[in-house]
Amino acid sequence: MQSKTSCFNKTIFRKNLTRFWPVWAAYFAVWLLILPLGLFSEREHLVREPIYAQVTVLNLTGAPGAIMAFVFAALMAMAVWSFLYSPRSASGAACLPVTRTAQFISAALGGYLPMAAVHVVVFALTALAEGSLGVLHLPSLLTWLAVTLLELLFFFGFASLCAMLTGHIIVLPAVYAVLNFTAAGFVLLINGVANWFLYGLDEIAGFNVLQYLSPAIPLATTLQARLVYESDAVTGAQRLVSVGFDGWLLAIIYGAVGVLLLLAACALLRRRKMETAGDVVAVQPLRPVFRRCMGIGAGLCFACMMLYVFSLHGFTQRAVFASTAVWLVIGAVLGWLVAEMLIRRSFRVFRGSGRSWIGCALCCAVLLAGLAATELDVLGFERRRPRTEDIEGVMIIADGQGAYLETPEGVAAALELHRGIIDGKPAHDQCGQYAYFLSDDDAYRETVSVSVDYILKNGTHIFRRYTLPHTPGAQDDVAAVQTLLNCPEAVQRRKETPFPFTRENVRFGTVSVVMNAVECAAAAGYDDPADYVLQELGGFTPAEAASLQGEARTAAARSALTYQLAYPSAYGFGEDWHRQSAYYEKYAPVGDSLTPEDVPETPEGGLDWDRIWLDYTLELGSDEAWEFYSECLRPDIESGALGRVWIILNEDYGGAVCAGRISVAAVWPEGPAAVDGVPSTRGEYASFITTPTVDARRTAAWLEAHGVHLHTPAEIWGRITY
Repeated sequence: MQSKTSCFNKTIFRKNLTRFWPVWAAYFAVWLLILPLGLFSEREHLVREPIYAQVTVLNLTGAPGAIMAFVFAALMAMAVWSFLYSPRSASGAACLPVTRTAQFISAALGGYLPMAAVHVVVFALTALAEGSLGVLHLPSLLTWLAVTLLELLFFFGFASLCAMLTGHIIVLPAVYAVLNFTAAGFVLLINGVANWFLYGLDEIAGFNVLQYLSPAIPLATTLQARLVYESDAVTGAQRLVSVGFDGWLLAIIYGAVGVLLLLAACALLRRRKMETAGDVVAVQPLRPVFRRCMGIGAGLCFACMMLYVFSLHGFTQRAVFASTAVWLVIGAVLGWLVAEMLIRRSFRVFRGSGRSWIGCALCCAVLLAGLAATELDVLGFERRRPRTEDIEGVMIIADGQGAYLETPEGVAAALELHRGIIDGKPAHDQCGQYAYFLSDDDAYRETVSVSVDYILKNGTHIFRRYTLPHTPGAQDDVAAVQTLLNCPEAVQRRKETPFPFTRENVRFGTVSVVMNAVECAAAAGYDDPADYVLQELGGFTPAEAASLQGEARTAAARSALTYQLAYPSAYGFGEDWHRQSAYYEKYAPVGDSLTPEDVPETPEGGLDWDRIWLDYTLELGSDEAWEFYSECLRPDIESGALGRVWIILNEDYGGAVCAGRISVAAVWPEGPAAVDGVPSTRGEYASFITTPTVDARRTAAWLEAHGVHLHTPAEIWGRITY
């Protein structure tokens, strides 16, 4: 009778089911809590909006599904392959009259199938829960079932392969976690060192592609429901009309990779030496790889940590380079020693062949060569600029202020600015985006963060970020950036509205400024500033305000003013508030709070209304707002008098802008895709916002005619004493 070789052993399969039931039972309990019970907890909302049940179910394929599969696949792999990590059980497995292939298939099925069954049971329970609520949608549930099974298959295959690489059960989860994030972590470590030496580097290119080699990241971040909204034709309200799912391709690819990983794990088990039980690295040819990876990884980790701990601001580039080289070597040696201890399972790593130390020296040489290549910019990263004909547009952002340029003249100006920044590196002696200066004096007291983003015609980007020093009063790179930000094209684009503002769609406007109490009272129609303060700020009726006289009137006004004064370091001056606050903090620092005693007084003991600054808002109707916008604001923008920005906070800035904010609102055109595919609903508004400037003559004259006076921060602070 011909003998048969079985690829499956029922005993091993049943043993795994019965011994390791706590793992899949816990897995079931968590999914039961998340899905069917979670839907019941949201039943009131789901009954009103049944489509959100689909959204909830599909979104569970993302971060929740990936995290669950990541964790429990590792736990189950530790359980079913635990026999490989004890010399006794490993020897017993080797003596069984069962082939290695049969052992692998039986153990793998005993680990995966119970957890897969959990998904089927949870699917059925969720279907019953949705049916009881009247929100049953089988396509979304089937999508959840299939995608989470594929996620589980991938992570279990990955964990099984990791189990074959080591002979120690404690090392298995560490290897599993490290290999899952190796690609992303390696890029981050390289970036952490390189951005100190590559001038303009912000992030290593290709990170978004390399993250797919760190599977937990894309599975947790990209698998989610795709929502489609439309506007109701009657009410104009947005409503969710359909739900899609775009993660099928990614899930299928990772599921297929999981099968390949299981095949690779099976091949390793068939060739595994069972006497390696207890070894950190069970595959002999991988031990040199383990040493080198530990050495290079530890070198980069240690250098990044030291660069973070010892923030070497004020040191020269040469000093930072030397320090980093030392840290790389120290880290590599420590990593190599740890790897050697783990492999030998002994602290006696200084004995034996010198070939091991040759490998350590090679790791150090690789790290130092990479550091030198980065510092010398061997690949030409720092001086790389795209060709003019390849550029679609350029976005310049400095200290939060931006300019998008796409005309030939604007692109040429941006390229010339970038060339000047690159040429200025030797004079600045900078390391990446950190500012290091050779000068020992205090000539460079300010720095400005500047980014240059080239949008190319092929859809890609070339992005650079710099931290540039500025010498007050100097025409340096920072001054050149500010000039470019205020070129006509930049101003026009910065002040574009999402759709044309017309007399028909402009609805209202507001002008918020800082004026002294006398001016505020006059603008509001009061003859006495005290009446304005008491009635508008203190809440007194006209009769109550008139009844107050003498010291009682002064005390009441002082109390009303305490929390209404235009406090320079905290008051928000519209879109430019953070710069004006920074200006005051730099040139005129004040305390953290105001008390009644801070209110200015005259020598006679009364309140000095000319030195009491208050917030004042002028409300504009539709006709006034349109007149102001069309006849003053737009012409001032066209002339370049309005819409400018400042990144240099100095006396010139303090005398050029005005403490105020101008806003004009217009209603959006209605329709599901009213403007460039952007849906809008009835009653939604778009706003034009700007900060007034001294040069905006039309704007200032119109406001003066309406009782509003503009004042600069320098003027206000020159007259403030609190």
